[in-house]
Amino acid sequence: MKRLFLANSKGGCGKSTLTVNLAAALAGKGRRVLLADCDPQLSTAAWCERRPQDAAPVEWVVLRKLKRLAGFQPPAGIDWLLVDTPAGVHADDLGKLLEPGDRVLVPMLPSVIDLDASERFLADLAGTRPVAAARVKTGLVLNRVRADTLSARAAVERLAGQPFPLLAQVRDTQAYVLAAAMGKGLFDYRSALALDRQQDYTRLLRWLQRD
Repeated sequence: MKRLFLANSKGGCGKSTLTVNLAAALAGKGRRVLLADCDPQLSTAAWCERRPQDAAPVEWVVLRKLKRLAGFQPPAGIDWLLVDTPAGVHADDLGKLLEPGDRVLVPMLPSVIDLDASERFLADLAGTRPVAAARVKTGLVLNRVRADTLSARAAVERLAGQPFPLLAQVRDTQAYVLAAAMGKGLFDYRSALALDRQQDYTRLLRWLQRD
């Protein structure tokens, strides 16, 4: 079983939206996916409750607090455990749960204020033992990107100085809101718009599935 933690101490960065869309993408490829909702807001759990029966199945569990993951044993046969961590999570607390082979994905927004907060979290994360020892892979995602804007270009240039790779620039679209309202993600659709937006995830999905 592979484990992916989606984490950032900065709230409102699109962490839950990214979690459920990755879940839909992996489930659509035939993987058995379990979502662990460790956020008291329970956004991913609500999405799972709305998910229609004819969509690729995604299993889920409500933990509410990240520390409860330490005693949680997923059922046998799970391919991917996606952990939606709460806003305000401390890198040290996350570091205590990380095991060799885990992955951490840090979503962030391209505004200066969001990047300032995210970079502080990244600095703390880089100092945790499993990340510093390269036992855990860490990647970055820019969310709600408006293509060909100064803010997007500036954010990409700024993140080039990070020790972690920028794996995706997820473009802003109302399709995420509409899909989430029905318990779906972009990868549940085959329209021209959905297929175009799915290309934002190509490198990220390759990174996830790389051993």
